[in-house]
Amino acid sequence: MEVEYTIFNHGAVDLPEQTPIAFYIDSDWAANDATEIIIPPGGQHKQFTTITLPETIPETFDLKVVVNDDGQGNFVIEESDYTNNEDIVIYTFEQFPVTPPLQDMQLCNEGLNRAVFNFSELLDDLQLGNDEEISFFETFDDAQANENRIFDFYSYLNITNPQTIYVRLENQFCFVITNFDISVNDCPPSIPQGFSPNDDQVNDEFEISNLLDIFPDHELHIYSRYGNLIFIGNNETGFWDGISNQGVLKGDLVPVGVYYYILYLNHPDYDPFTGWIYLNR
Repeated sequence: MEVEYTIFNHGAVDLPEQTPIAFYIDSDWAANDATEIIIPPGGQHKQFTTITLPETIPETFDLKVVVNDDGQGNFVIEESDYTNNEDIVIYTFEQFPVTPPLQDMQLCNEGLNRAVFNFSELLDDLQLGNDEEISFFETFDDAQANENRIFDFYSYLNITNPQTIYVRLENQFCFVITNFDISVNDCPPSIPQGFSPNDDQVNDEFEISNLLDIFPDHELHIYSRYGNLIFIGNNETGFWDGISNQGVLKGDLVPVGVYYYILYLNHPDYDPFTGWIYLNR
């Protein structure tokens, strides 16, 4: 560890340059240093040294520094008063915040490979202490510098798919950084069995959830009960409003009744969906 300390000369003569200084951990020698300059009476000088801590060091320990000590308890410069040559500081190690492995998060595609994530679901896994704080970041460098936090982590819209989110967990002494991945999957569409295009603003379209902008290459074919193709839809046409765009009924609102569909998602994970719908008024 790096130690910063200040040497005060309370004597009546100069404290010479290269006066030895010894450091002890719980009375055991730990390191040697020396004054870098001549320190006049009443003067002081700040300097640094590095001490290698033993692997068996306890959680709390005493660090004693002694000026005019050769590291074996011997004074090398004669002084009239040796009682003010040492100082002791008590150190206690603080533990790093504990970061259990974080589970990756996956959501269904809400369109354009994006979804809204709620990172607060991870807080229970982290089990934060009273003096610990958690922050979320889009890059490791931001997490390291504690800059550009994700403040709206209750409703975060991903910017890439997949994406790594960095987590900074800190207490008043130190911090650790971990991460988890978020990703968006193309979940299967949810297909209703009926709709009523009567302009009452309720269920006016054959609205298939998880379809538009999720499967941009899809094609929807609608057939009459006689097997006639009456509608072809895609990402540009949007949901079917009951108006035919194929065959003899092209441009007309089709009659009440049962109609059949084939939904081609043109996606490697899915075969075509088939079924029937009931159009009402």
